[in-house]
Amino acid sequence: MESAGVSVLMDPVLSYTYENDISRYTYEDLPPVIDYVLITHNHQDHILFETLLQLRPRIRNIVVPRNGGGALQDPSLRLLLKQCGFQNVIELAEMEEIPFARGSIMALPFMGEHGDLNVQTKAAWRVEANGHRLLFAADSCNISPQLYQHVHHLVGDVDALFVGMECNGAPMSWIYGRWSPSASNARKTIPAASPAPTTNAPKLWSTNLIARKSTFTPWARNPGSTTS
Repeated sequence: MESAGVSVLMDPVLSYTYENDISRYTYEDLPPVIDYVLITHNHQDHILFETLLQLRPRIRNIVVPRNGGGALQDPSLRLLLKQCGFQNVIELAEMEEIPFARGSIMALPFMGEHGDLNVQTKAAWRVEANGHRLLFAADSCNISPQLYQHVHHLVGDVDALFVGMECNGAPMSWIYGRWSPSASNARKTIPAASPAPTTNAPKLWSTNLIARKSTFTPWARNPGSTTS
């Protein structure tokens, strides 16, 4: 996202340039300086070090969700990135905000995606710039509409919503099975153990999230969707 005086990049996964009939977004399409890179959560399709390391000279600040501390299943992204040579790594807890000229970046609650594990390194990002508000929810699943009703009461409307459209999500044991006290076969693990957004995600976020009545009163004035 580029606005007057600021550029923001979300969960970057970029292609290199080569001859192909398929149009794709590559490193050459990015500005020479990226003011903020925002990471939503610590899954391989959202924090790709091959991309981040190539962008490191361009990145002024990289913003990550605050870590819970001390849990093997929830490593600190701040410490990982600092070990990889990123100097300006900023951690934000839920509802914390970074102001910049004519805008701000705020961390909002991110629900689901990690089963019942105590993983706190995840955030949806509300980016405000020049009077417009965008919400990037990635793989967050609105499993608690009441929570987001409270959030909406505090932060107000957004102009556009970007949320993942997965069907169920991967089995929890694919990534976290090694931390289980008993052996687990990933193929037998129920996929829904790690819930991700569904095809109803935009409606869940934009309608159930803040609807005071059964009528359609969306938080997002122009609810949209994007695959993550």
